[in-house]
Amino acid sequence: MLVEGFKRYFDLLWANSREITAKGVAQIPDLVLPQGSEEGVRLWRDYMDACAGPEASGDTRGEVDPDTGDVKIKDKDGKDITPPTEDGGLKKLDPLAEFVARLYEKGSLISVDKLSRIPPLDAPLDPNVFGDVSELQKGNVTRKVSMRVSIIDEKTLKEIDKRRQGLRTLLTKFTFGLADNMRWMPETARVLFESELKRINEEGQKLISVLLEGGVEKFIDAKRPALVKDINAMYAELGRSGQVTDDVIVRVIENLKERLGKAQSANFMPKLSYSVVSFASTDNAMVSPWGQAFSMLADVAAFPRKALTDSFFFRGLNVHEDILIEAMNVADDALCRDLRTRSIKDRCREELDLLSRIEKAPLESRDRCELVRRILAGDSIKLIDEELIKKEST
Repeated sequence: MLVEGFKRYFDLLWANSREITAKGVAQIPDLVLPQGSEEGVRLWRDYMDACAGPEASGDTRGEVDPDTGDVKIKDKDGKDITPPTEDGGLKKLDPLAEFVARLYEKGSLISVDKLSRIPPLDAPLDPNVFGDVSELQKGNVTRKVSMRVSIIDEKTLKEIDKRRQGLRTLLTKFTFGLADNMRWMPETARVLFESELKRINEEGQKLISVLLEGGVEKFIDAKRPALVKDINAMYAELGRSGQVTDDVIVRVIENLKERLGKAQSANFMPKLSYSVVSFASTDNAMVSPWGQAFSMLADVAAFPRKALTDSFFFRGLNVHEDILIEAMNVADDALCRDLRTRSIKDRCREELDLLSRIEKAPLESRDRCELVRRILAGDSIKLIDEELIKKEST
């Protein structure tokens, strides 16, 4: 990106400057004296005007394309001239690569510190305690048994887990996918995201605070009789005689105590980190950035279209719909320029269907990116569909 900016600037300066051998260019006024004169100032101004004024370029003229930012150089007859940077070996940046690279600069990779998560408040229970095995395999058939135990009533546990898993829901609404377990967040969405994260964190902490108001030990002591009764009831349900041993009860209680202690002392939501990520246009048989780019572009395009057609899309969020759509619009999506257009929902459904077809088509990832970019630019569905069919056939 830096090289491309330098390339354009250099080409523009070069095209609008005089030849070094032109008359007067080498006659630089003597300005080495400690104090100049008015005459010296006038001579220097005249010299600068002669070198960089409207007529300074002589046989060439450079202009900046308002759409692409590229510098176009023409001679006095209006014919195109190869820019000096191209002669020097600086290739023009791929427009699609530049588009993706500029998107990457608008946000950050967000990752979750898994070690800072609070664990589930129900604990696993070893099936061996009940004379069963956790996994049994016969040939190609595998049977797995899992058991969990809780001393929190089902309704409260469900409410706590809803907040504990809330980060996952937030990430699907405030980020775009780059790859498996890799999410990218626009800078414009970070304040909204962190506000929602804070709200859910406070709700979760309040639930834990009310639940463990008298402390973890007191809570567990009050629940212990019911816990022992339920474990023994399950033991009997599985056809076992007698009761589970005390050491099993002790292990279960210690596990639950540890989980509740972490929930009470730690932040309810896990810690997050933001990292800079950039688009590298390296492309060979083993390495390509375009698969990751397509994943992101497809998410960018799908976001407002799903938001406008899915009645449950904003469920659980305290953010105004239009504000979130605007914050997530990192690619100047043509659809978002007027969200009140008639039949916009029909258009959204058709373009979502087109996105699905592009994803499933046997194409190179770069070709998929190009088609998604055309959707974002507002090209007609018919033209993009024709291009998709053409690419599929080749």
